[in-house]
Amino acid sequence: MSVIQFTDEWTTVEDIDTTFVDWAKKNAKTFMSAIYHRPGLYAGSVSSMEKAGHPNIYKASGVSGDVRSKQIIEQFSNTGLDTITTKERERVDLDIKLTRPNGSILTDAKVTSPSGKEYEIKQDGTLQIPDAEDGEYKITYKVNKGRGKVRTVVQANGKEIKVIEHELQVTDISNPERFEEIPYTTRQVDDDTLEVGKTRVIQKGVNGEKTIKQLPAVEDAFSTRK
Repeated sequence: MSVIQFTDEWTTVEDIDTTFVDWAKKNAKTFMSAIYHRPGLYAGSVSSMEKAGHPNIYKASGVSGDVRSKQIIEQFSNTGLDTITTKERERVDLDIKLTRPNGSILTDAKVTSPSGKEYEIKQDGTLQIPDAEDGEYKITYKVNKGRGKVRTVVQANGKEIKVIEHELQVTDISNPERFEEIPYTTRQVDDDTLEVGKTRVIQKGVNGEKTIKQLPAVEDAFSTRK
């Protein structure tokens, strides 16, 4: 915040009230005065203000209206305003490539933007995000079956910013995620002790159960801005 006041000259018997000056020195970037004086008394008001710690003064004596207005604006701009230079935002295009062992299965592969928008990684392991948001992205995926390295490379405008790697092995298989039923089969055995055309059950069949397992989801993050 900056303050400007417009005042006339005061006589030698008048004294400056420093209340506003003191407040402005504590709270304002600058406190500027434009003085419209009376001839012969100009120096007294200026010296009183300077003594109070208020040197930012524009002397309006003898200056024409158009010139005076321009000069006051320029002086206030130079002393009371901050110049802020903004840098144009750089566009960032993301290119993601996931490579995995032959025969492996990629599932639940996605990238989530800072705002929560989700992008699906294709089965060939690629994903392009043009004009990406600023901030942190989250990447998750599952890879099942096979052995070897799973490697994900994230590039921003062609520059590598993140590499995610892990080894896909049998020992990586997680706890069961779901089960499938295996129907039992029936086997016939000849028995000479039975009459012709009759049968009996030796052991009642019971359906089996097959465990389907997958790797836990791989989770990581990367940022488009430092």
